[in-house]
Amino acid sequence: MKERISNNIGENNQETSRDKSPFLNLTKSSLSKKDTTFYDIPNNPDVLVRQPSAPLQKKIFSLDTDYATKTKEFSSAVAAFNDIVKRYGWNIAETNYVIGNDPQDGKSTLFGVTERISGQNLDKAPGVDDGLFEKIEEFYLSFVQHVVDSYKEDGLIWADFRNEQIIYGTRPGEEEKKLYIVDVDPEVYTWTTNLS
Repeated sequence: MKERISNNIGENNQETSRDKSPFLNLTKSSLSKKDTTFYDIPNNPDVLVRQPSAPLQKKIFSLDTDYATKTKEFSSAVAAFNDIVKRYGWNIAETNYVIGNDPQDGKSTLFGVTERISGQNLDKAPGVDDGLFEKIEEFYLSFVQHVVDSYKEDGLIWADFRNEQIIYGTRPGEEEKKLYIVDVDPEVYTWTTNLS
């Protein structure tokens, strides 16, 4: 995954000095939603480029804190999310982040270069087959354990969990179907003990 992504970014970065965009020849994907834009990279069907949601962009590029501080905070959030994923054994769509200029308005924006997981999200899955029920049960129990542990330890909680962000499918080059978290924006927060 990293090699495929690195090669593609490297090819496109040769042109960044001219167009100030980290990618060339992106095609808007049919996967685009109201708050997230997805792009396909020609000749690389295993990867998607996504512009994360407006609220996350605002956290990174708001004017109330300097850019270096925001970048450090974002990197810390990514590391914290990855620690949570590792601790609970979740499968995720591998993602690398790049900052560049928005193709629409030229402003600084965050891009996620994400491996494409082929399958269906849990909201649209046609039914439970070939061990899917056990995989769903195990995943949800691990998420509940994460919530309990983060509360007990006064730690960080991943707070961006919805069925539509979980795909039952395969990653490039693999045949075994698994549950994958595909919206991997690092929406991690600390618990507050007075949740009134």
